[in-house]
Amino acid sequence: KSVCSSSGFVTFTTRRWKRLASREQLKADASLLTMQTPPDPNDVRYEDLAWDPSLQATNNMIANFLVFLIFMSWLPLTIALTGLTQLEELMSYKAFFWLQPLKQERFAFLKSTLEGICSTLALKVVLAFLPSILVAIIYNFRTLKSGNLVQLSLQNRYFMFLLVFVVLVSGINMTLIHSLADIVENPNNIFVLFSRLPSSSNFYISYVVLGWFTITMNLLRIAPVIKYLIFYWSGLSPQDARNHAEPEDQDSDGMGSRMAKATIMMTIALVFSTCSPTIPTAALVYFILGARVSRWNVLYAETKKPDLGGAFWVLSLKHIFASLGIYVLLMCAIMLKARWGNGLPAAGIFLCGLALMYSYWSFEQIVWETLPFEEIAEADIEDRKRTLISGAVGLEQVGEYWQVELGKMSTGRADENVDPGLVDQTEQPSVSASSTQRWSLSKASAGIA
Repeated sequence: KSVCSSSGFVTFTTRRWKRLASREQLKADASLLTMQTPPDPNDVRYEDLAWDPSLQATNNMIANFLVFLIFMSWLPLTIALTGLTQLEELMSYKAFFWLQPLKQERFAFLKSTLEGICSTLALKVVLAFLPSILVAIIYNFRTLKSGNLVQLSLQNRYFMFLLVFVVLVSGINMTLIHSLADIVENPNNIFVLFSRLPSSSNFYISYVVLGWFTITMNLLRIAPVIKYLIFYWSGLSPQDARNHAEPEDQDSDGMGSRMAKATIMMTIALVFSTCSPTIPTAALVYFILGARVSRWNVLYAETKKPDLGGAFWVLSLKHIFASLGIYVLLMCAIMLKARWGNGLPAAGIFLCGLALMYSYWSFEQIVWETLPFEEIAEADIEDRKRTLISGAVGLEQVGEYWQVELGKMSTGRADENVDPGLVDQTEQPSVSASSTQRWSLSKASAGIA
């Protein structure tokens, strides 16, 4: 069996050497040997790094194709399920005979309220299964170097689904394919699609208000509590029971899903802010509750997890730019039907769209993933001063990268010929079944992959 793979790790003595090495082109074809900053040692998906590059490309194509199939087939399921929640449809079944009094005129307000709640709840139930399906595809087919990149990929795909099946679903006729075909046949139909959105503003108010209750339910942490009680009643100590109950479900409650849900709420608030001023107010309440709930859970309730240093936030900002683009198209579609101005209002909004594109271009020019070389050099000087004062030799090594094939093959410690920096397979940190994130107390070391 070959122990060689297409990936490896190099640890440098200073940050400057790491930065200089990362900018080098090692071969004439730069794609044959590339260098990237590695993830946290406890978050590496070593199995993915060991895959053959050609197999990685094939699996990524399969993953994208499966996501595309789900994307195209999800809309009929969503429309069918939400249609079943219409009170008129439910009243036709004998099991719901107790809804018949709602046909009376005096219960009109109650009827409309229940219809809004039922349709919104049905949509949330359908979308609740989506993160698990997407994570299964990403985990089994996509090649990613860390568990957090699984969450980042989930955030991007989950937001796209929510954007289409929550925000744009009211403007889509029949299926997504039919709507896209209409737009290709006549590009002006895209404005017809967006002009239908304001008529469903009541649905989005119900969606946001229902979000108040779902986000406050996160304070209960029902799933971890149930798992804790099961393990505790099975005879484990309180600490062992808590270790087995954590982390929370990374499919539905991981960073990817949380950021996608928060971003779609901001999208609803932005897109319908002019059509229905009540929606931004409801969204403000949602974000106030969400900030307090998330702060409490992250700081006091949940286990500490590796982080990507801001990648989730940056991806959310890109999604917000897309949301603003939808808002511009919506207002342009409305102003094109204006009976005054001879098209000048729509032209003014078009200029706003150009300004938005320039803002996005300026945003993309920001280099946030790496520090300027000047700051890196200053950090190395400070480290050297600290080592001279403390008398230590070099920087402290906190965290290790290891290669699976070079781990221990039998009981006992590895012999002296094996690099002591490698970790035994029998002592791998625990793996989260949902996102393969590895949790432990060690910290990341500076290196390059």
